[in-house]
Formats: sequence, structure tokens, C-alpha cells
Amino acid sequence: MVDALVRLMAAPDGMADPVNLGNPRECTMVELARCIVGLCGSRSTLAYQALPADDPVRRLPDISRARAVLGWSPQIDLEQGLLRTIDYFRKRLGPAAQNGRQPAAPAAPAPARPLRVAAGPAGEDRA
Repeated sequence: MVDALVRLMAAPDGMADPVNLGNPRECTMVELARCIVGLCGSRSTLAYQALPADDPVRRLPDISRARAVLGWSPQIDLEQGLLRTIDYFRKRLGPAAQNGRQPAAPAAPAPARPLRVAAGPAGEDRA
């Protein structure tokens, strides 16, 4: 992603149209949340909330312009990127984060909070 941003900044001045960057593999927010919970070894639960009025129905960037103009496409898949991010924050947060738990407050640990995930009617997965 950083490589794409550097390439975009170095692009000719005449390039004014938007360039989508991201992974061209569609993934719902529920799938993403479940993946993160699983990779972290967390006991977090998902809490479904009503979708905001302006929520995009699909989250699937068209990166064809990035490929054509910048010669860029993602080099790391979602799971590998998440694993690297989780590892980074575990190292940064120290031993308390090694097992997927945040450091407890001095008085008492905070209760687990459910992850909020927007869902369509009847809790169906939405992008």
C-alpha cells in the first residue's frame, strides 16, 4: 500500500482522476471481523448494528486504474497482512497483548466488549 501511495505521489501532474487502492477480493465486514477474532485468538463476540444510511453495499475496489497507471497491485493477501499487523501490535503493546488480551486497568480488567458489525435485515451478512 505504501508503494502505491509513493507511486501515486510521483505520478504526472495531469493525473487528477481517483485511483482506488486496496485488495480486489471482496470481503464482508462480518467475514473480516470473524477473521480478525480468529487470528487474534480472541474470545470477542460480534454485535450486529443497523447499517448507516450511506453504507456502501459492496466493498470491492476496482484497482484496474492503479494497475494500468501506477503498475501496482497488492503483494500481500488479507490474512498475511492481518497477521503482520497483529504481530506488530503484540510486540508494541508488550507481554499483556501476547495472548490477545489488552493490558488490564490498574483497578480491574475491563469487561469484554462486543465488536460492532453492521448487518442487513435479520442479521444477514452485509459487505
